[in-house]
Amino acid sequence: MTTTDPHIRAVCQWCQATSAAGATACATCGAPLDGAPLHTVSGWRASPKIKDHTAIRFGTGSGLAVEGDIVPSVELALDPSDGMMFHHHRLLWKEHHLPLTAMRTGGSMITLMGEMSRVMLSASGPGRLAVSHGQAGELVVLPVRPGQAIDVGEGSFLAANHVLGYTIEKLQGSLRSKLRSTEGFYMERFYATEWPGLLVLHAQGCAFERTLADGEHLLVDPAAFLYKDHSVSFTTEKMDVTTGVMGWKGLFMMRVVGPGRVGIESGSMAD
Repeated sequence: MTTTDPHIRAVCQWCQATSAAGATACATCGAPLDGAPLHTVSGWRASPKIKDHTAIRFGTGSGLAVEGDIVPSVELALDPSDGMMFHHHRLLWKEHHLPLTAMRTGGSMITLMGEMSRVMLSASGPGRLAVSHGQAGELVVLPVRPGQAIDVGEGSFLAANHVLGYTIEKLQGSLRSKLRSTEGFYMERFYATEWPGLLVLHAQGCAFERTLADGEHLLVDPAAFLYKDHSVSFTTEKMDVTTGVMGWKGLFMMRVVGPGRVGIESGSMAD
């Protein structure tokens, strides 16, 4: 919602943060403030379409600007006390003086994901840089509050500020035949302890979110999984489907169990 009353602050329907009266976009997550969230009949809500040139504040004085509609990029202006982390192959450009360092993830600077070596880099301000997924889709910006942790599906992470903790886990098992990776399923976890953080994801196609009640569960295609609150547990499940020609064929799904949010993307379905 927006308001012209200078004494009333606008409340974002996506992240619940408040912005100055008269603002057209949330200063915390970039969601437009001029409309109600769109919900499907079954209870999924579409992530807000962050418009080109939308500005977001984070950290002690840093800013993020969304550039582009079809293949969006994120331009970052880092304050001297702020930093960002991202995978090396997402870097679009940077100012020459901005230092980059390789982060250790689980004892190693290099992580093998989907048969591809990826280095997690950290950029420390002051300075500017930009990151991009390089594919069509939309950005999902998730504020991470102290005590909160968010698990992200492989290939969706774009950037996060340096106050967030980070771990990566390879989940073995039958999911490997259904996911982007042929070697297993990687999940990246970002968590906030003392200070709030910001997490930016790239969704292929459109992104949708649903909040599950305690004990509520759904079956989700693993290749469409985008993110979840750490409070949401999951198991893999094989469904036997008879074809009449090929006999029994296994269909692998993720059973996600609340409480918490689950995000999916519409453009990464497995063949």
